[in-house]
Amino acid sequence: NPTPLQSFSLSGCSIAGALPAELSNLANLRHLDLSSNPGLTGSLPAALAALSFLQTLDVSGCGVGGTLPAAYAALQQLRTFRAANSSISGQLPGSWGLLQSLQVLDLSNAQLTGSIPAAWYDSAARTAEARALLLSIRNSQAAQQQITTAAGSAAASTSLQAAEAPLPPVSPAAVHALAQAAAASSKPSMALGLTQLQELRLAGNRLAGGISGIELLEALRVLELSGNSLGGQLPPKLAMLSKLQELRLRSTNLTGPLPDSFARLTQLKALDLAGNNITGTLPEIWVGLTQLRTLDLASNMLSGVLPLLWGRLGAPTHSLQLLLLGDNPCMDPAALASSIQQSGILSSGRVRVEASSAATRECTARPP
Repeated sequence: NPTPLQSFSLSGCSIAGALPAELSNLANLRHLDLSSNPGLTGSLPAALAALSFLQTLDVSGCGVGGTLPAAYAALQQLRTFRAANSSISGQLPGSWGLLQSLQVLDLSNAQLTGSIPAAWYDSAARTAEARALLLSIRNSQAAQQQITTAAGSAAASTSLQAAEAPLPPVSPAAVHALAQAAAASSKPSMALGLTQLQELRLAGNRLAGGISGIELLEALRVLELSGNSLGGQLPPKLAMLSKLQELRLRSTNLTGPLPDSFARLTQLKALDLAGNNITGTLPEIWVGLTQLRTLDLASNMLSGVLPLLWGRLGAPTHSLQLLLLGDNPCMDPAALASSIQQSGILSSGRVRVEASSAATRECTARPP
């Protein structure tokens, strides 16, 4: 009989060895926390996809490696998955775009490569992933049935077991949800998707390929992609993420200007765009970001001075506490310092502005 255990935590208990696939026998498990055990190694067992009630899985700070199992898309109750500071490598599975309950995904400081899958935000790609996974599940179920039927024949059983390892058992509810998603081209309202995703933390990996399409993850409150080689221009469409509170894109090889459209991110509290090659001037319209507390634009190729209207960022109606503009070699230090004083942004004493004249790079985007 299945154990009634629903929550299992061994965080920071100095456990070692491979992550056991036998954890999948805890059929009623809802929360599994194995974080902060660097001696815990091996790969994430695909068998855990059988834990149909699982809501939290945390292996952050462990020595777990290997790739992210595509079969975890069957975990339709999963709300939080954390594997930060791990050795997980490979690409992000497109099938994870089917995790309709997922709210927090933290894979920071791992060894991930590739790009953010189109199936995470594109309905057509997501439908294709659902069909592929559903086919794999059904083929696996058929193979398991053959093994059971052929149990009396040693030769037949051995032949089937030597074939490709089957997927773990998946709950009927998950199969039903995937079947609906596979038919979503005719019934869009049944499509699964990352509609509940609020935190996406992928900083410190080796991802590339830009971030176009992420604006369709409308529930996002935290988007952290710093330290990846994303490239491309800073997408103005990110302003579609109206619930966004933290946007961190430090050192991601971004170019282009600061979009005026970001003024629509009225819930934004922290914006970090430091260490890129962003050009142009500071948008006056950003004065409407009343909730913004930290704005880091250091180490870019910005030009011009502080807009006079930005003085309002220091008013009681606004929340700004820290503005970083240092190491922008296309800005004239004297003119910038003068504009900061003239704006009155410092008059309240609440806002700290750092605009060091020391530059680590030469200006490559000097205005005509």
